[in-house]
Amino acid sequence: MNATIGGTSYTYAMFYTGNDANCSCHNQVGVAFANSLDGPWTKYSSPVIAFDSTKSTSLWGEGQPSATTINPSAGTVVLTWSSGYTSNPADTKAYFAQVSFATGAPVISGKHQIQTTGLTDLNGSQDFINNFDIVYSTTRDAFYMIREAHPYPTSSPNYISTAVQVDSIPGSSMWSGSGSWTVLSNIDSSVSSAARIHNPGFSRTIYGTLPNESSITALFTTASLDPNSLWTYRWFKTTAAL
Repeated sequence: MNATIGGTSYTYAMFYTGNDANCSCHNQVGVAFANSLDGPWTKYSSPVIAFDSTKSTSLWGEGQPSATTINPSAGTVVLTWSSGYTSNPADTKAYFAQVSFATGAPVISGKHQIQTTGLTDLNGSQDFINNFDIVYSTTRDAFYMIREAHPYPTSSPNYISTAVQVDSIPGSSMWSGSGSWTVLSNIDSSVSSAARIHNPGFSRTIYGTLPNESSITALFTTASLDPNSLWTYRWFKTTAAL
């Protein structure tokens, strides 16, 4: 995408989760710019999605962004992210907004909560959204989402999931915050033989679209149980036809 920030023209934008505390708290969504995917990257001076100043800084906040391009030449993108301000992960909300860099600074518009209708957890109950990625299908005008599946396990580690889920929704529903998701697949230990499957994403083009409209590739992290979970993280991927 094209953006001129501080008098410098850029062709790439990268959204990221950042914080200023040694904890999983006070998170905010930032953006950095570059003219090559190899960098160097220049951080924008202020958060794109700021922490709610009325909340305790010990809470999680805003993060886990995913973006797709609306109009690369005009510097506009769709941004989605997770927002959590309680100690209960089930209270997490997912948001959708348009971000424009046409004025030389990020301008947010059309912000709304992403609907959860149609989403089910591993027990078949209504589920919430967190730690997710999106990809856009141009031929179908549809968004695909991959997210951590719930409920989280009771054994340690209990803060990462045992499966991830792939869902889809029409583009018009995503833009309006209405409609219903279709659950496509749960990716669990039958795919990777791992006790934990978490932090998922999609293989995407630089514009956030499907590289191949006939298939979709999911990427995810695996881990074993504690006490070795943090030292057993591995990347996996699996591809399915559409």
